[in-house]
Amino acid sequence: MTGTDLWHATLPAEGGLWTGWRRIGQAAPDGRCLEPQAIAAASGGRDLHLVVTRPDGSLWHSTLSGKRPGAGCTFTEITATIAGAPAPFRTAACAVVEGSLNVLACGDLPGPAGTVERRLWHTRWHPEEGRWQPFRWGEVTLAAGGLAVSGVACAAAGPDLHVVAVAPDGLHHTWRAGAGHQWRPWQPVTGFNGVAAFVTGLAAAVAGGILHVICTSGDGRLWHTGRDLDSGRWSLAAAWLGPALTGVVERHLAVACASDGIGLLVTTLTASAGRRRLWQGDWRPGHGWAPFHRLGWEHGNLPRDARPGQLATASGQGIIHLICAADRGAAGSVYSAIEAGHARLFRDLLPMQ
Repeated sequence: MTGTDLWHATLPAEGGLWTGWRRIGQAAPDGRCLEPQAIAAASGGRDLHLVVTRPDGSLWHSTLSGKRPGAGCTFTEITATIAGAPAPFRTAACAVVEGSLNVLACGDLPGPAGTVERRLWHTRWHPEEGRWQPFRWGEVTLAAGGLAVSGVACAAAGPDLHVVAVAPDGLHHTWRAGAGHQWRPWQPVTGFNGVAAFVTGLAAAVAGGILHVICTSGDGRLWHTGRDLDSGRWSLAAAWLGPALTGVVERHLAVACASDGIGLLVTTLTASAGRRRLWQGDWRPGHGWAPFHRLGWEHGNLPRDARPGQLATASGQGIIHLICAADRGAAGSVYSAIEAGHARLFRDLLPMQ
């Protein structure tokens, strides 16, 4: 059986066990399933924002209400309601800054002589006006003279929005101090020059006064660096989070990260012997990295017909949201779990209900 489903599980903020996965309706207004190609998530108070790209390059948004955890969600096509949208979008990132959802998306535009120009576009939801800001690309991309972007991650630090992008010559970073300010010029993320050309997954989050950047590379390794928010200095070199540090010997395919209010929680998707698994580990200020823990059932953490391929996380009000997109047959499935931010529990997810 093929199709796209949304599944949701929770862990109480006061601690306890994971609930079983619950199906939460996921469809476009006309009833179509989305079959997400890439996913992003951001927490706004008790609500969880979900942003996905479809295989046709369209960009969609929905909100999962924390006040009605058992309710489903209906996606709305952003690209159909905002002016200035290119086609297609391949990947996206999002973050809530001062109550507004910001979306960064990588879009392809036809260039001269059959070439493709890869640009980074930005839009923002104005909650007080109930509308999206028109898509803009020059304000972000031209800050580096036309940076060609193939991947993006973003994170909020108070009123500031930080963006990290994958370019042909490495990872680059820009930020904006509040919605009414200009984007700062792009600067290289030091230490990633030899890795960025092979980036397969990218994530960013702010924790412990540091902008953390995590990525997976084409050889299956996991990398980390950080930028001190006070001094603006990056780590001298990207650190390889290898088996000696994490305890994970499998190949890393995708990664997501979020602050849990104290440090950084990282979730990775790995592959070994044809099986895909989810792992979680954390970084603590003054302590560094702890060994990763496997998330899963006794015989695997997702149904046998599920093949996960994308991850996203978000945190807010002491809760961490984990989203996983997984192929089921010829289509995709999206799974969601919530973990209490301060409860350092790594428990097996219960079977689907």
